[in-house]
Amino acid sequence: LRRVLPFPLIILSLSLSLSLVSFAEEPPRLEITADSLTLSEDWSAVNAEGHVVVRYGESSIAAQLLELSRADPFWEVSARGEVELHTNDISARGEELQAELLEDDGGRLSLTEAELVGFSGESRELRYNGGRAHLLFGEGLEQVKLSAGAQIEYRGGSLQAEEIIITKGEGERWIAEARGEVALKEEGRTTTADRLELRFDVEGGRFHAEVARVDSFSGEGSFINSRGEEHLLRYQGRRARLSFDEENRVKVLNIAQGSFTTCDCSEVIEKDAYCIDADRVLIFTDDLLVATEITLRAFGLPIFWYPLYLAPLQEERKSPLLPELGRSGARGWYAKWRLPFILDERNYGFLLLDYFNRYRQFGGGLDLKYDFLGNSGSLYLYKLFGTLGLVELSLTDRTLLPQGVMLDLAANYRSTVEERAEGERMGYRARLSGEGFGWKWNLSFSHDRYVGKPKEGEELKYRTLDRLPELSLTHSARRLGPFSYSLGMSWGRYRERKMNGAKPLDESTRFAGTVNLGLKEFSLLEGRLRLRSGGSYRISLYDTATRMEVLAWSPSLNLLPIEGLNLSLNYNYRLVRGRSPFAFDIERQLNRLDLKGNWNLKGLQSNLSTGYDLGRRSFAPLNLDLRYRLGISTTSLGLSYDLNKGRLRQITLRETLAGARWSFSANAGYNFIDGRFADLIAKLALGRFRLGLRYDLDKLALKRLSSELSFEFGEDWALSLAGEYDLSTGRLTTFQYGLVRGFCHSCWEIGLYGNQGRWWLQARINAFPTAAIKYSPTDRQLAFGG
Repeated sequence: LRRVLPFPLIILSLSLSLSLVSFAEEPPRLEITADSLTLSEDWSAVNAEGHVVVRYGESSIAAQLLELSRADPFWEVSARGEVELHTNDISARGEELQAELLEDDGGRLSLTEAELVGFSGESRELRYNGGRAHLLFGEGLEQVKLSAGAQIEYRGGSLQAEEIIITKGEGERWIAEARGEVALKEEGRTTTADRLELRFDVEGGRFHAEVARVDSFSGEGSFINSRGEEHLLRYQGRRARLSFDEENRVKVLNIAQGSFTTCDCSEVIEKDAYCIDADRVLIFTDDLLVATEITLRAFGLPIFWYPLYLAPLQEERKSPLLPELGRSGARGWYAKWRLPFILDERNYGFLLLDYFNRYRQFGGGLDLKYDFLGNSGSLYLYKLFGTLGLVELSLTDRTLLPQGVMLDLAANYRSTVEERAEGERMGYRARLSGEGFGWKWNLSFSHDRYVGKPKEGEELKYRTLDRLPELSLTHSARRLGPFSYSLGMSWGRYRERKMNGAKPLDESTRFAGTVNLGLKEFSLLEGRLRLRSGGSYRISLYDTATRMEVLAWSPSLNLLPIEGLNLSLNYNYRLVRGRSPFAFDIERQLNRLDLKGNWNLKGLQSNLSTGYDLGRRSFAPLNLDLRYRLGISTTSLGLSYDLNKGRLRQITLRETLAGARWSFSANAGYNFIDGRFADLIAKLALGRFRLGLRYDLDKLALKRLSSELSFEFGEDWALSLAGEYDLSTGRLTTFQYGLVRGFCHSCWEIGLYGNQGRWWLQARINAFPTAAIKYSPTDRQLAFGG
């Protein structure tokens, strides 16, 4: 055979049921493949070398060197060199293998236990690693014991320890016990402990972690707060219970006798700039942190005790860490408490308790977030008793009813309105909505009321409007060749109070029917020319013997002749017959052609727009905006030209310079109709210094200044000042200040804050943002970031 085969070694395959040679014992049901094979006459010993593969049933063992010895009814297996073990439950690899096979009365072999050195393996969605592994088998894999750098990896995380024992429980459930330098890791979070017990199941071949218990543990994880900042949360405790979501991420961390901090200036949590000790800490991952019977410590010293602490991780808190103390010009000295409470991670809130000493006033209320039995929403209710009393209510609620029906409730009310309130609305709304058979329906009751001043450029059509009720039906769009169509109808009873009307109230029912038609977009000239169109017809009938019909049509043409140039021509036609007794649904005649264009070319951007009113036979102003960017400079030029009278209307110029930590902008203009210059608005931001000014170019006089400035004294102290000064009246129109003492890179801080007529003292943990009064000048054009 050696002379005939060209290979240096002989590949010999033996079927152990072969009867060419007579043996004293019946051979076992083994199939062995090897480069060389030595058998004892009574089958009590088998030695195989070189590419050894031993198959028994549906399982196999592969190695470079393998020895089998029989001790009835067991077979002892010893293998070395590139060892591989494959069963129905696990695939394993190692450097050495010691195993035991059990032979039944029928001669069939099954694996009872195996020990591997330099172990790695896979079992469904689990991956194992360890310096040594001990496997126990029954009807299948029953236990895996890993030691010497044990690790298991699964979808979503991993578990490391000095020793890990994984034991099969009932059904598809398993229990993993880890001891010694335990580390449970997932993306953005690590938990270390002396001991851990993890329960999981493998259903349908997918690994799912259920719950874990840890002893003497610590951990850390990152989260994104409401400002979009990433922060580190460190925690520790005597013991904890971890619950997992469907992606095997920790969703709830329940800590007994623990502490936490968001500072990292000390390796020991208790000695950091601040930490909170608690009898129990609940961390709902990326959502909420709750602690009971807390003691706030600063550098290890206890300074405050509270029965409950609650911090949303991704929402801005409406209450500070400590009770807020201060002084109000209108109500004198005050103290504000926000007492948190919680039912579960979806139902929590604050009890509000305030006291003002000038009139001995008490205030109380509730700030609640809830989600239970298909209901979700929020409720804010507050009442201040006595002189200058106040009532506030804000409610949003959503309830899922049977058959997919949704009930939405909302209310917004305040008994007094701030002088500077703009475009604010109050009222209530109740709406039922659902869909079926291609139709969507809404039934709503509502009361809507404008309060305060209108926003700049906003036209208020009514002061109050009631829907008593309103029912609407809309049919989803359907295709008919190149066309699409949809139907809609509504019925309602309305009561309206106009902004300026002879009648105090208008009340009527209205029935409206609508048909919408659309034409899909057509492309010509390889997509450079695009045409689309749409139209609608609506008829409204009122019980005041009036009716209104509205026919609308709006085709558009879009042209892209060259790269970077886009021209569009839009025609809007609206024919109105009759009239509505209400202002909220008033429609006006329209017959207008609009032209728009924009061109982008290597730093130069231009926009052009104009229009022609076919009904009035007049042009809309021709507006041209040019913007050129070169390096740190951006220059913008705006021109408005009256096509009817053939003259310039207005010119505006804006220059912006921006560097790494500074920026400057200035804009001004000239109105040719009035023959006046627009005020020069200039803004400078230099690090923590900001300055804005308004300059009258006609009178060559400075009108208004707005400034924001913050200083840092060392690493811990900061002072911020902001104000606006009106030179025409010679007084401050607004002023705000803050003196802050920060700790551990401003991990937490105590600040004294104030504005005109009020000051207050507040402590903040900056990882959990607290709602604060932000500086805003009365002159909006002098504000930064807007």
